[in-house]
Amino acid sequence: MKDNIIDTTIKIMEQVERFDKSGIDKKKYVMTGVKVILGDEVYEQYYNFIDMFIDFTVSVTKGRKMNLNNFSKKYCCF
Repeated sequence: MKDNIIDTTIKIMEQVERFDKSGIDKKKYVMTGVKVILGDEVYEQYYNFIDMFIDFTVSVTKGRKMNLNNFSKKYCCF
């Protein structure tokens, strides 16, 4: 299931990059799109994972250095 969530999220993130909107608005659009595609139940179950995955992906694509040990401690279980 997570592979499908990741693929879906990335596809929507790629689409939203063309929009002239703030980062917050883009994230809202992605979250809404994922919810529509996956359905309410799956979305609610994986909400935290989706939210963190978007933030993580944006950080990585912007070239920010990340300490994955701190990341896994903060978000240990998703």
